[in-house]
This record gives sequence, C-alpha cells and structure tokens, in this order.
Amino acid sequence: MQSLQAGVKGLEKALEKKEVEKALGLVADMQKAAQEAKLGTPSKAAEVTDAKDKAKFMTGYRLKLIELQRGLLDVEAALVEGKADEAKKALEAKVKPVKKVGARHVQGLSRVPPRAGDQSGNAPSPGCACPSRSAMATNRLYCLRRWGGTSA
Repeated sequence: MQSLQAGVKGLEKALEKKEVEKALGLVADMQKAAQEAKLGTPSKAAEVTDAKDKAKFMTGYRLKLIELQRGLLDVEAALVEGKADEAKKALEAKVKPVKKVGARHVQGLSRVPPRAGDQSGNAPSPGCACPSRSAMATNRLYCLRRWGGTSA
C-alpha cells in the first residue's frame, strides 16, 4: 500500500511537469502494486473475527482495489494518448478518492462503541448503505459511513 501512496505523489509531480514516459512507468508500478494487494489479505482482516463480517470486509477490500485499477487504466489510457491534462483529471477524480476510502477501510478499523440507543444490530458491510453516520458494525470494528464511504 505504501507503493501506491508514493506512486500517487510521484505521478502528480510527473503530470505537473508533463513527463508522460515517467508517468507511464509510475502507473505501471501502481497497477502492479494494486494487483498484488488485491490477491493478498490485509493485516487488519485478522481483527474481524466474525466469518460473515470478514467475508464482507474482504469483498469490499477487493472491490475497492478493482475500482482503483479501473481508475489507473483510465490514467494510463490518457497518458498513452499524450493527454497529460486528462490523465491528471482522471487521477484526481478516479484514483485518489478510491485510494483514500480504501486506505481508511483497511487501516482505519477502530473499536468505537455504538451510539447510545443504537439497538439495530445491523452490521454495515464495505460499501454499506447504513442509514446514518452512527450506524456501527455489530462487532464494533468499522463503519464506512464514518469515513465518508459511499452508500450501496
């Protein structure tokens, strides 16, 4: 995941300077890192003990990485066509938001107790459609809405 973070910073600099070849190399490295991450299991998955919640977590994790890969392909396509400005727009619109939410999903698991009076017991899944920012997982580990995740 650190290589993705560094890749975004380097890609931003290369796009500012309109260094298309350098940017293409960085995008290829980021695509490789995303593919490797997609096939792996994040260390935070060990904190999710319930089998159903773990399956939902891993599904959400993999789907976010697929979304990231799609964004990287859009950046690459723009660069191949020599359109650095379009590549920069694709980076801002499609890669950075996915990377940010995905990183919070994986790294930001927390043990925050549910809001007083929340008796729902509904566990939001990655990409959840929880009705409010206070909806928490029954295992009290995460809620994407808390981090600005999207409703399904």
